[in-house]
Amino acid sequence: MLKYQSISHAKFRTNSHLVFFTKYRTSVLEEYEEGLQEMMIHLSHPRYSVIEVGIDKNHVHPIVSAKPTITIGNMVAGIKKKTTAWVWENYEDIMNSYYWKRKKTGRRVLWTRGYFCETYRKCFL
Repeated sequence: MLKYQSISHAKFRTNSHLVFFTKYRTSVLEEYEEGLQEMMIHLSHPRYSVIEVGIDKNHVHPIVSAKPTITIGNMVAGIKKKTTAWVWENYEDIMNSYYWKRKKTGRRVLWTRGYFCETYRKCFL
């Protein structure tokens, strides 16, 4: 059975099913699927953790456990930022062939700005 987490005055179990899409729906994730999946599972942050990850050719499905003190938007931004940096650092040659332009700020891209989020709970009856 899943355990509850706790902070000073609260007990909780908050899990979310997220979906992120690659920029332009580019089918680039097949190139490094296993590495990205492992990286996301080991992604560490004091306020959230990735429990499971499913990866398709142009989107990912992480199941994330988070403290109630973090907004979903901030959690999504953190995950996208860390995964984008990791992918570009480890697969720059592949990424350059798919994403040849950079934003005006000079940042590298991987994900679209949007996301899908749904609360998630395994039921034990």
